[in-house]
Amino acid sequence: MNCPKPRSEKYWRCVTRASDCWLWTGETDRNGYGRIREQVAGKKKWIKAHRVSWELHCGPIPHDMWVLHKCDNPPCTRPDHLFLGTVKLNADDAVQKGRIKLPGAKLTSDQRQWAISQKHRLSTKAIASTLNVVTSTITRLFARTTWHKPLIVYRRTP
Repeated sequence: MNCPKPRSEKYWRCVTRASDCWLWTGETDRNGYGRIREQVAGKKKWIKAHRVSWELHCGPIPHDMWVLHKCDNPPCTRPDHLFLGTVKLNADDAVQKGRIKLPGAKLTSDQRQWAISQKHRLSTKAIASTLNVVTSTITRLFARTTWHKPLIVYRRTP
């Protein structure tokens, strides 16, 4: 009879502990997240490796929560690089860190911050050209009509 390996054994077999992230070296999905194949309710199912890490080190994951990365490194499974959050928190975190744009947004958060920092150094047209957007996008950004969150305003130093 073929006995299934314990979850912890499957997990540790595929983790390399580096000084920073603990990197998953086993099977990954198309986005780079580690995954483990397990039998769940009589069916084989892929479980994300960082979720397995959370459960092994921190306990059960509430049904409405996701396991998110502080380090933004998909193969990382180090428990102190992980935190619990909602779907909304995950999306907000991704937008804030510039990993994704808001639906319909022309600029990432990083591009927005850069444009604001260049306001007194470059022309609106030059900023728009650099970011590959039309000038009116930058004009609306500077007029604060397109972003709903408070802007960090960079001032020229004398």
